[in-house]
Amino acid sequence: MKIINNILASNYVDPKELPWVPTGLGGMETKLCKVNPITGQYIVLTKSPGGDQGVPAHLHHGTVIVYTIQGKWKYVEDGWVSGPGDVVFEPAGSLHRPVAMSQDEDIITFVVIDGALEFKDENGNTLFTSNSQTVLEKYHEYCAENGIKPVDVTIY
Repeated sequence: MKIINNILASNYVDPKELPWVPTGLGGMETKLCKVNPITGQYIVLTKSPGGDQGVPAHLHHGTVIVYTIQGKWKYVEDGWVSGPGDVVFEPAGSLHRPVAMSQDEDIITFVVIDGALEFKDENGNTLFTSNSQTVLEKYHEYCAENGIKPVDVTIY
């Protein structure tokens, strides 16, 4: 933690220094930009191929804010479509399944996640749970397997 004149310093992250890490959810990849080890909040860029339907339904244990950078997507359960510049706020306790609306371009989003995401199968059974610790572990494993020096995304 860097302190200047008794004030916490801002923290800069250059996404170009971060690898796209496959999530195992269809063709989705993430860049882990930031993890707050105290609160469990984490920030990712996500990239999914257009036309991809590979992300299962998930339950939010905390709030999530999604800013769409490129492409169009929606939740099966909702009538809106999110496109570039749109913001989606997802309250804790919400359950939904994202689907791509774009067919010919990647969908890229900036996502702030508080708490865990619990992924469900079509019968509502938990497949796995993702949180700041599991995504950080996956990031470090990917870097080790691919000879990449990881950026410390936990400092603040």
